[in-house]
Amino acid sequence: MGVFAGVEIPLPNLSGLKLKIEYDGTDYAEEGFPFGRKSFQLAFESIKQSQSRINYGLTYPVNNYIQVYGAFTKGNTLSFGFTLSAGFGNKNPVIKSSEKIKSVDNPILRKELADGDDETLMILAMDVLRENDIHVSKGSRNGEVLTFAYAQNKYMSHAMASGRATQALDQVSPDYIKTFTLETMNAGSVMNSISIDREAFNKYKKDKIHSLAKNEIEINSSKYNEDDYTFNPPFAYPYLFWKIEPDLVAQIGGPDGFFFGNARLAGHAEIKFSRNLNINTEASIGIFDNFDELKLASDSVLPHVRTDIVKYLKATKDYSIDRLQVNYFMNPWNDLYAKISGGLLEDMFGGIGGEILFRPMHRNFAIGAEVWSVRQRDYNMDFSFLDYTTDTGHINLYYREPRSKVTFAVKGGRFLAGDSGVNIDFSRRFKSGLRIGAFFSLTDISKQEFGEGSFDKGFYFNLPMQAFFTNYSRSLAGWGLKPLTRDGAAYVTHSHHLWGITEPAQAYSIERDWDDLYD
Repeated sequence: MGVFAGVEIPLPNLSGLKLKIEYDGTDYAEEGFPFGRKSFQLAFESIKQSQSRINYGLTYPVNNYIQVYGAFTKGNTLSFGFTLSAGFGNKNPVIKSSEKIKSVDNPILRKELADGDDETLMILAMDVLRENDIHVSKGSRNGEVLTFAYAQNKYMSHAMASGRATQALDQVSPDYIKTFTLETMNAGSVMNSISIDREAFNKYKKDKIHSLAKNEIEINSSKYNEDDYTFNPPFAYPYLFWKIEPDLVAQIGGPDGFFFGNARLAGHAEIKFSRNLNINTEASIGIFDNFDELKLASDSVLPHVRTDIVKYLKATKDYSIDRLQVNYFMNPWNDLYAKISGGLLEDMFGGIGGEILFRPMHRNFAIGAEVWSVRQRDYNMDFSFLDYTTDTGHINLYYREPRSKVTFAVKGGRFLAGDSGVNIDFSRRFKSGLRIGAFFSLTDISKQEFGEGSFDKGFYFNLPMQAFFTNYSRSLAGWGLKPLTRDGAAYVTHSHHLWGITEPAQAYSIERDWDDLYD
């Protein structure tokens, strides 16, 4: 035990400048491994010894989010830095997204052109929706009801997407259209069907009274049936989506050093061959790294399904094929979804398998299962493989606790190293789109077999990028940390998990964001 203390003193008339003074009770000659490898052969470098127990610092708030600081610590160390902080849970946490809905010219003329001509109505509606980044797949008119199946990758809020689609359609639809039915599609399946009463929507639009407008909106589950639509705009397959972005592969902590990183340029592409068949690819090239200093080899007594990470990092520092996964999606019945996938499923394993998920729209739970037959990839992450093969599978249970809004996910079954047990994940998604979670796993291997750490655990967060820009976006910046890389409790990290794919198939995902309806 030790004694420590500190004080923070605001300095008047200096724009928020604060002086910090602290007494440091740490004995650096005794804590940890103070003399590096002289204390322990696998330790880091020696710790700089202290010449004073009193530390001083100054902090200055640049704005509401950024503070810069300088400090003199240990009597011999000068340091500078900055901190970035914000409350990311609320709507528009940093910068308010202000991208306006795009209006059409001469809406009265367009309504007259569409009056009594369904084909013209469909074309005009498709054009105005596309201008607002909502892409029509199918459509039909049944009396006073205008229906569109659409996909979009811009608005994180499904209520906002539905509200913007309604405002766009209202500009071109004749007065005899009383209801807009909007069907959100993802992975070739209808995720939800939202029916919006046009008169009620416009009645509360001026004052943005979403709390009353939502009473005239119906949310239902639905299954895709091509015969339900009379308007089938041509779509030329195959269709390619792609992007190139910077990436950082990092290894933090370990006997070889605290931080090893590889700055890379990553390419992501998805090729759609049909409504429910696609190929998802990820590849990257290295720009700069310090992986040559990585040396520690695995000491695991289990099959090395994860602990050969150093071999993978060093062999792929110049380039790698991170994923080449073929997916076929199915929606056999309402609320039931399935996929079959094969190829290079992740960094370390390739193979074939499938997943099924039952997710009732108006319930807080889902249940699913997945089975994979895989082989370990070669360290250079091209199209070659090692000898290790295994079969793995899990029963997946999900439950969202309505009061705390925490989602619990339980994955139970056989893991990659042949061990069996459960992985328990709990997370919360906030209004801004921020998701924070943590997990731990317990399997039937002993603490000695698992190695240091005894069991698998870690935490993660996904940060919405639209929080920093005025335009809307569904992009997320994800980051996670596992204290140790071990072979126990490892599972296949394939892409396009059905739980994520079917996120708009749960009524709560829409009802959570009703206040976005008129944005």
